Amino acid sequence: MNQQDAARHIEQLAKQLGAKLFFDVDIYGAVAETVSRTVHLSPWGASDDWRDQYWPALHELGHVATEPHKRTDFFEQFVGIPPEKIAEFEAEAWDWAFQHGNPEADIEVGKNLARLALGGYVDRAPKHFLENPSPVLGRVAREIASAPRLRKYETTALPPRWRNATNRLIQNVNELANAA
Repeated sequence: MNQQDAARHIEQLAKQLGAKLFFDVDIYGAVAETVSRTVHLSPWGASDDWRDQYWPALHELGHVATEPHKRTDFFEQFVGIPPEKIAEFEAEAWDWAFQHGNPEADIEVGKNLARLALGGYVDRAPKHFLENPSPVLGRVAREIASAPRLRKYETTALPPRWRNATNRLIQNVNELANAA
């Protein structure tokens, strides 16, 4: 699989879901608006490694697939929705991404990205998650916590502030995996 194959796969899944893709995000990243069924992505090639764009794109399509009418737009997730519900939405979207990703795209890259992303959501309400992990959140946490940490996601090259934060996010997911 290469970047062109990844782009075709994302376009094919978007078409199946009735989602519209927009390549208008400045840095490599992605955002989904589930009611309007739109996904905003960075243009292919914004990252040195196409897999760093493929897995987040799959994840955002996962929001469209699993949350058809839960949120009107990306910003609504920060207003009135408890952190534990947001983390569950995130876990459902990562779960969908892992189920629909091409095996040739190195799922370990996706799991490493998911570990960092999901760890951030867990960080907002860690006590709740450790005491009451939902089944999907626990399953995804176990799956991503068991993934080997890829060298490109090692924290040793990061400045201390970011290294500490990143390690805390990874620790959150590991604790959640053990609690589930």
